[in-house]
Amino acid sequence: MKEFFGKVKYVFVQGFYAVLTFIIQHKITSAVILGVVAAIVAVSLVLTSVLSVPTVADPISSSSDTTSETESVPEISSEPEEVVSSEAPPESTVSSEEPVVSTPVVTPPVNIEYKYNPNMTPDNNVFLDALEYTGYNLTAQRNSGLMWASGSNYVLSSRKRGLGWLSNITYDDYGRASGYEVNEYGMPNIPHFEQKGLVCATYAAYVYFNYLPNVARVDTSALARPVKSYSANDWYIAGKQWVDAGYSRYIEFTASDGGSIYNDIQFYPTEQIPIGSLIILCDWYNRSEWCSHICIYAGYMNGYHWVTHVGNENGPEFCAIERMNRKPHPQWPIAVITTPSNLNFDAPAETPAQ
Repeated sequence: MKEFFGKVKYVFVQGFYAVLTFIIQHKITSAVILGVVAAIVAVSLVLTSVLSVPTVADPISSSSDTTSETESVPEISSEPEEVVSSEAPPESTVSSEEPVVSTPVVTPPVNIEYKYNPNMTPDNNVFLDALEYTGYNLTAQRNSGLMWASGSNYVLSSRKRGLGWLSNITYDDYGRASGYEVNEYGMPNIPHFEQKGLVCATYAAYVYFNYLPNVARVDTSALARPVKSYSANDWYIAGKQWVDAGYSRYIEFTASDGGSIYNDIQFYPTEQIPIGSLIILCDWYNRSEWCSHICIYAGYMNGYHWVTHVGNENGPEFCAIERMNRKPHPQWPIAVITTPSNLNFDAPAETPAQ
């Protein structure tokens, strides 16, 4: 439109000069002719003033859109007090535009072959010693004849304290103990755990990064640690790093329970699980890759795959994977990460005074 008016202005101006030149050359003084000339001049001035006004920039096109990101703050999840600890997954993060972040590919070291230590048995191994070190009365359990009780003789959690098996360590809802605490002699600070309590994840931290190096003299310094020792899911992440480093690997398995928490889990690994392996579980009702409970494998006996863990007010104790789907916080197995092959379990064991 602006271009059109420009052409009109040009035509009027050129016509005005042509008429003026004609009048001057022929000395025309007629009033009619002079009136026409005046009209042409007036129109030319109007067009010039209109077309000379600058255009106003469009405020919408010049503005920029801003997007806000809402970042969810993960809560310190506390595990429930009974049967099996359960760590809830964080709420999903709301984001209008996620930044693209490149993740480096972890290359496992070469020439690392996983080797299972055949010297460990369900009745004699360093992980069983770690449970006993907490004050758990293995002698009383063995003498009862119910050490590996199965079927209708399976000992429920509610009976264990009355049988005199349990330690003085109970459950911790607040993550007040990390599992790494040591006393003045550099040994696991059991009185501290008795005062503060433990959860499944901090018990695993106690076993792998406190008892093994400080009591059994098994060097675990090369292993990745969980960012938060009280987080079962952080432990799962650390276990994946063990696999990436070539120290551990996954063991495949199948599991079923007929869709009912009142049935035992039918758990079938494709091969023997090394004692000390990490058993990773999720919420039975909300099955995902989010780890809500972690156990340490204790061996296969009498039809059950046994573990040591903390899952309720009983503190450190025995349980079986097959019984993990029971109320009030049923769990479901999602991964088995083997005992790291770089650990030297033949190191001389020492058990200084606590």
